[in-house]
Amino acid sequence: SWKHSPELSEKLVALIFANGSIKRSLFPPCGPNASTKDGGGMSKAVAQWELCVFLLGELPKYKASIEAAAKVPKDKLAYGNKIKNRMTTYELLALELFYRQY
Repeated sequence: SWKHSPELSEKLVALIFANGSIKRSLFPPCGPNASTKDGGGMSKAVAQWELCVFLLGELPKYKASIEAAAKVPKDKLAYGNKIKNRMTTYELLALELFYRQY
């Protein structure tokens, strides 16, 4: 459970800042956004899935289910939504940290 794993939340925020393409996808800079249709960036759903793999993919508790979900688009979306929901919970913290950099 996320409630009992604050280190996962901290790692999630750290992963966002460590990966520029994920950060730009989830928190686009001011100005025109890159078109994912024209190959100009990744969609938020893809970024959320990648975060899920980076965050949970090597943990014994989640490894098998993440590997199985990678083969089923519906399951990938479900896991990506778990990341999205967690990010919504911590949105103010993430935005504060993001804008502190600039």
